Amino acid sequence: MKKILAILGAFTMLTVSVPRLPVQETTVIQASAEEEYEDYTEDVYGSLVYKKYADYIEISGYTDEAENEITIPAEIDGLPVTSIGTLAFSNFYSLTSVIIPDGVTTIGNRAFSGCTSLTSVTIPESVQSFGWYVFDYTPWLYQKQEENPFVIINHILIDGALCKGEIIVPEGVTAISATAFYYCSDIISVTLPDGITSIGGGAFSNCSSLTSVNLPDSITNIGEEAFYGCSALTSIAVPEGVTCILPYTFYECSSLTSITLPDTLISIESWALDDCTALTSVFIPKGVTSIASGFLKGCSAAVSIDVDEENTVFSSKDGVLFNKEQTVLLRFPSGNEQTEYVIPETVTGIAFHAFRDCSHLLSIRIENPDCEIIENKYTLPEQAVIYGYENSTAQAYAEKYGYQFEVIGSEPETESRAEEFLSGDADLSGKVDILDVITLNRAILGKETLTENQIKAIDFNQNGKPDSEESLMILKYITGLIEAL
Repeated sequence: MKKILAILGAFTMLTVSVPRLPVQETTVIQASAEEEYEDYTEDVYGSLVYKKYADYIEISGYTDEAENEITIPAEIDGLPVTSIGTLAFSNFYSLTSVIIPDGVTTIGNRAFSGCTSLTSVTIPESVQSFGWYVFDYTPWLYQKQEENPFVIINHILIDGALCKGEIIVPEGVTAISATAFYYCSDIISVTLPDGITSIGGGAFSNCSSLTSVNLPDSITNIGEEAFYGCSALTSIAVPEGVTCILPYTFYECSSLTSITLPDTLISIESWALDDCTALTSVFIPKGVTSIASGFLKGCSAAVSIDVDEENTVFSSKDGVLFNKEQTVLLRFPSGNEQTEYVIPETVTGIAFHAFRDCSHLLSIRIENPDCEIIENKYTLPEQAVIYGYENSTAQAYAEKYGYQFEVIGSEPETESRAEEFLSGDADLSGKVDILDVITLNRAILGKETLTENQIKAIDFNQNGKPDSEESLMILKYITGLIEAL
């Protein structure tokens, strides 16, 4: 197992689940080898609860005796206040006004969500980052929406919930904040201005009528779940400059038939393109060094994954994703309609979820008896018959998960025996059976190259190559229509 994990390097193996709903920020608690310690201390300043880090202060909450009108100080304990944390004032029902000081740069997820009396908010120009649902259910936001369906703060569009139809985001906007258009089901198309650099997490999530959106070349960051559930979106071109496709970015974009990924891309994370049921192919650019396991899960139309030849980590063969050396099979696209697939002896490992959702496959032949198969029931398709050597890893996998297994022969013959062959034995397994017909048909279709001994075993008409006449003869022999080959 250690061997395959080393080979898989850039093919991410997840050990934790990631929620499908908008992600909440969490505080990291660091620990040393000698003793555990928190990287902040928590205290109270007036009616404010705060976290003190090494060089800044984060406002994290309020006391039961909090005032209805709050002015957040610029400094506490000699350190600048730079952020308002996740849920800091959430559901503070009596809060009517808040003044945020210059120097604060970040307002976290749901920081003021549910403040149903909040009518006045002073936000300095220093704030350049808004989390998920920061001002949901506040009178302040409702008033801003009435004034303009585009709620823009410091050149950041933080809310467009009332927008409909074909919308054009105003010039000067530099970012679309997290959840800005979340569940805006009446939006048909979006035109973004040049100069915009960022689209926040969940920004267009579940905009179910959105058919098109232009992404200007100035964009360098697209947040998690940005286009989650945009079921009418048909195509997208990710701009040069974007380096990562984050979790759930295009999840369940069920009408998406085309996606163009940039050469600047480095990683594709978990569920980024999963359940895009109309997507037929994906081209992996040369710079990608990390792809999450189970890539393209639920993409039932995906027939091929192709890789730029200059990529140093990944490669593809016949639309199947491998590592560069093609010693590890990483992903067989689930829309590939092949019913049979032969994994050659050169493949030493099969990755987690490699054959997930591959419902067309009825047989998989694993020619390397020591091929390391990740132990998970989704690594190989449960409906397929697994063919492998006796006492091989393929047999062990099949027996562990209750899959049908058929022996194709013993361990590979020694070099002295390799020169021997049986007439009609196209796979050199020592017997003539239906697998020889499969091997010969694959060779006829150009999907497999036969060795010299394999050619000798099936070259009944002495033409030096496999053909349909020989395939038919083997089939007749197996079914008893002829007695010898």
